[in-house]
Amino acid sequence: MTFLCCFLFDLGFWVSGILWVLITLHVFEALGSIKFPYVYPDPESRRLRAAVAKDSGLESDYILAGCGADELIDLIMRCVLDPGDKIVDCPPTFTMYEFDAAVNGALVIKVPRKADFGLNVEQITDVIEHEKPKCIFLTSPNNPDGSVIDDEALLKILELPILVVLDEAYIEFSGIESRMKWVKKHENLIVLRTFSKRAGKENLHFSVVSSEAYQQSRRGHRTSAITGNNPNTSA
Repeated sequence: MTFLCCFLFDLGFWVSGILWVLITLHVFEALGSIKFPYVYPDPESRRLRAAVAKDSGLESDYILAGCGADELIDLIMRCVLDPGDKIVDCPPTFTMYEFDAAVNGALVIKVPRKADFGLNVEQITDVIEHEKPKCIFLTSPNNPDGSVIDDEALLKILELPILVVLDEAYIEFSGIESRMKWVKKHENLIVLRTFSKRAGKENLHFSVVSSEAYQQSRRGHRTSAITGNNPNTSA
């Protein structure tokens, strides 16, 4: 099985269902400095990826830019799932996994969390062995309860024959280190990250992938989704 190894960032600001755009003098100056505003954005988002690479400590070849976490969740599913394939979801958790699975014609196998909101690793293992799902979506810290997946549980799941998508949207508030660098050791791991929570920026998104996975993910990636990424602008 070929896995898409991704690390995803999302930059955005979403409050009470309304997207607020904060325009400052600095932004006006940056827009005014664009030499060719009529040129389409760089489809490779090279300068943007380089900036994220510097911040994350990973090479830019591992990084894929996208427009929000929701787009990248859908991108993952379109790249690895066929209609009728199965995914594993562990409720209560972020509802977009189930929503995007339905959009892509996938079946959702739910493995509820324990009373303390920890993962039921034994049941997850049993489901993977018998149902043969393509991927599992895990959130750490979990939305809505804030529980964190420990290394032991995550490593056990990574040993299974399944693509593991780890959503770390709230990692900055957990006090623990991100697992984003684990993608170098675990080909079946995707780590989703966002700037919408720590930086209040909802309109952009990034991902870190291996070079092979980058080429695979580009097949389903809407390269025009990220605006304001003109190669003539500063990163």
